[in-house]
Amino acid sequence: MIFSALRIMEMRHIKYDKNIGAFDSTTGEILSNSCQTGDTSHKLICEERDFQASLSMVKVLVKHSSKVFGELPQEEPKPSRMNKKEKFLYALPHTFNRQKYLEVAKSMSIPAKTAEGYIANFVKSGLIHREAHDQYMNTSLEESQDSKEIKEE
Repeated sequence: MIFSALRIMEMRHIKYDKNIGAFDSTTGEILSNSCQTGDTSHKLICEERDFQASLSMVKVLVKHSSKVFGELPQEEPKPSRMNKKEKFLYALPHTFNRQKYLEVAKSMSIPAKTAEGYIANFVKSGLIHREAHDQYMNTSLEESQDSKEIKEE
C-alpha cells in the first residue's frame, strides 16, 4: 500500500473520486492494491482516507530514510600497501639507465633478471618510457607529482 501511494504521489495524473477511489485520469483505470496481493480477479477501491493516510506515511518515511541515510558513517579508503614491484617502480629516479635500475634493484634485494622483467613490463604498460637505447624515463613519478600538487591545492 505504501509503495502504491509513493507511486501515486509521483504521478500527477492520478485523481481521486469519492465514488470510485483513486484512478488514472489519462486512461480511466481504477487503481488498486491487487499487484501487492496477487489477486487480479477484481478491482479494489482505495477510499479517500486510506489514500491520504498512505500519502502522509510515505512523506514521513521519505524524510526519515533521508535523515538516516545522511547519518550513515562515510567509508574511508583503506590505505593500500605497495608490493615489491610497485616499490621498485617508485624507487627509480625520473631518468635512468640499465646500470641505475640494477643498482636500485640490488638495494631492494631484487635479482637482476627480475628487475629486467619489471622494466620490460613497465615499458609495455606505459609506466616507463624508453627514450633511447639504455635511456628510460619514469613517467609514473610525473603522475604522482601531479596528484600531490592537486591534493595540496
